[in-house]
Amino acid sequence: MVRNKYTTGAVTVKSESPDSPGPLLVDTRGAAKLLSVSARTVADWRARHGLPYIKIGQLVRFDPAALSAWVQQRGQGVQHVS
Repeated sequence: MVRNKYTTGAVTVKSESPDSPGPLLVDTRGAAKLLSVSARTVADWRARHGLPYIKIGQLVRFDPAALSAWVQQRGQGVQHVS
């Protein structure tokens, strides 16, 4: 029985859990929205900077948890000036 249905960009992922936090995978537009950048920047980061992605046939998808971990890892060692 499907309880929730999430839509992000062109991806719809169904979840069995009513308290699920969100979609399992998102497309490039969904990743761009999560990262607050353009889809073009997501494509550049994927190609040049190791942004983690999953290829399903010809489809490119992103795991929101992996994106979050990537951002956290890239932020280590960065000094913030106040």
